[in-house]
Amino acid sequence: MISADAIESSVYAVPPESDMRLNDDYLTKPIRDNALLDKVATALNIEWCYEADTQQVQKKESIKNESKKNKLNDDGFYQGVSDDDCRELISMAEVGFVSGMDNVLIRMEAANVANEFVSSLRSYLSSYQFSEIISICKQAIADDR
Repeated sequence: MISADAIESSVYAVPPESDMRLNDDYLTKPIRDNALLDKVATALNIEWCYEADTQQVQKKESIKNESKKNKLNDDGFYQGVSDDDCRELISMAEVGFVSGMDNVLIRMEAANVANEFVSSLRSYLSSYQFSEIISICKQAIADDR
């Protein structure tokens, strides 16, 4: 809550006649950016990444991307993957149809097809990285298997 009439005391956050809180937190004016960001982080249970952190993340991403390229170039990665399954996954990823993609992956797992491929896509699906799913599936279609 942000209010021009806030009093810096937790006594007023819960009315005396009720056990129900009216708000989770408050700020008084003038509002400092850092204070607001701290309150948002606490309310959403998140941790902010700052520029120094971002540089470390970029290095990790670079290593991860190199590993991904090596995996995609592995001969067995796409073994048994059908173009139809890939086209179906692409069309579902383009609209964010998570349960549909999950069903295709379940079907592929049941057929014991391309376990590493399915595992990679399942990982991207769990973190909603649809663009990665689309990229890998397009690569699978383009790959001369």
